[in-house]
Order: sequence, then structure tokens, then C-alpha cells
Amino acid sequence: MPDESSKSFKNEKLVSVVIPCYKAEKYIETTVVSVLEQTYQNLEVIVVIDGSPENEIEVLEGLSKRDLRLKVIEQKNLGVSQARNNGYKVTKGDYISFLDSDDVWLPSRLEKLINKFENGNFGLVQSDVEVIDQNGRRTGEIKHGKEGNVLEDLLLWNGDVINAPSSVLVKREALEEVGLFDHELSTAADQELWFRIASKYEVGLVSEPLSYYRKHEENMSSNISLLEKDHLIAYKKAEKNGLFKSNSFKNQCFSNMTMIIAACWIGDGKDFAKGLKLLIKSILLYPPNSFKLMSIMKERLNRV
Repeated sequence: MPDESSKSFKNEKLVSVVIPCYKAEKYIETTVVSVLEQTYQNLEVIVVIDGSPENEIEVLEGLSKRDLRLKVIEQKNLGVSQARNNGYKVTKGDYISFLDSDDVWLPSRLEKLINKFENGNFGLVQSDVEVIDQNGRRTGEIKHGKEGNVLEDLLLWNGDVINAPSSVLVKREALEEVGLFDHELSTAADQELWFRIASKYEVGLVSEPLSYYRKHEENMSSNISLLEKDHLIAYKKAEKNGLFKSNSFKNQCFSNMTMIIAACWIGDGKDFAKGLKLLIKSILLYPPNSFKLMSIMKERLNRV
């Protein structure tokens, strides 16, 4: 891996990569190395160890001695959002990326996203994502993002609009304008931040998988109770911020969100009673959604 002191970056813009780290000893080296070996080399990597009980620091110290672009911060356990925010505070980059400690980048990822930035007026640029399992095996599942003015699709939870944080690169000026992650949120913290960015900026997309999203039992999204609580807060914040264009649209968005959480309870959570209660609530919020209920339920149940 290259040493920053031996590189000449001319006028290339600096990219700051913030990696919150908790119970990631098994994956952290692979994740960090995938950043340090990018074809775009003008970067800094800030790993924030969030009170992890595992021994990630030993792995990271070895890497940081070989590559001066890597810095490690330790804090008490404050949660993923606070770890991202604290990491951001020490960054210097023109572009910021928040990489999860178990995900992996393909070598050309930063180079292609920065080229996309320079060919459009975007606040955020993303790529498609490929899913891998806990052992790094490719599953064949591809998550496709969207481009342009995507706020309505985001609020409607209309498929994969902006993918996992590991797929995203954000302009620093966009974060300075809209603010950072809500430290009270975890599973919906990225989605709530995307709401705010998409309300001010267009989103760019590189339509190829440039990141691997690792799916395993410890993913935060597998905690359905937390998923439900966090997304309700995120949508209420969007309402407070005036992001819904009408009362009917707001009801449709809340209904969609509630229906998806209901399907999670029935499918992944195997709690039919809780899911049914939320389905009824969803239809009462926006009765036309009764027509899409069967297709969503079929999709979710097929994942069991």
C-alpha cells in the first residue's frame, strides 16, 4: 500500500472516508484495505472505534504504520451515528464517504464516483451495490439506485433509491448545509440524512456495482423493532422539515413505510399479529394502498 508521503496528488480533491467500527474484528482489515487500494489515491481514512469489545485496534495499528493515510480514533460506545459524526469532525476532504466496517469497495469505486461528480451538479453520487454473504461470497443480488430529483421516491420508499452508506459519496458543502446524522437514530439514520440532502440537491448514479454490501445476522436492519422505531422518527422529522408536498402525499408515504415494516414483521419477524395490526394502520392512513398490499406481501414472504 502506498505511503502518503511518497505520493504527489497535484490538484486532485481530497476524499475523506469515515468508518465506524463496532464488533468488526473479522472484517475490518478487508474493508480498510479495499479503501487504501483504490485507484484514486488522494484520500484519508478515519476509523472510529465505537467502544468495541473486540481487538480491532491491533489490526488497524499494523495498517496505519504502513500507510499514513489511515487514522484511528477511539471513543466510548455512542452508536453508529455519533461515531460517523465524530469521525467527520476531523476530516479535511472535499468529498466524504461513510463506509460500514463490514462492507468492501471495488478498486475503481472512488475514481468513477468523482468523475460522475465532475460531469454534473450533484450533492451526492452513488453506485449500484452487490450483496455478499458473511464469508464474502457473492449472492448475485444487485441493489440499483436512482438518479436525479429523488426526494419523492425516497419518501415513498419506492424501491432502492439511495443505497447503503457504503455506496455513497457526498460533497462536503452538502453536509455543511443540511447537517450530519441524527445521533438518536441508527437503522434509519442514513435514510433520514438522504431525505435532507435530496431536498436540496440532485443525486447522481454510476449504474454498476462498485461496492459489496455484506449481509449477515448482525446487520442492524435485522432488528425489526429498532427499524420500526427509527423510521417513524425519520418520517416525523421529514414532516417537521416540510418535505411532504401535500397532506395526501404525506399519508401515502407514512402508509408505505408502515406497510413495509408490517411485511418485515410477518416475513422476517414471523409475527403475524403485529404485522396485521400495522397493515390495518397502513390502509387506514391511505386506503388506495390496499391494491398494492398483495404484491408487497408476496415479495417479502418469498424472502423467508
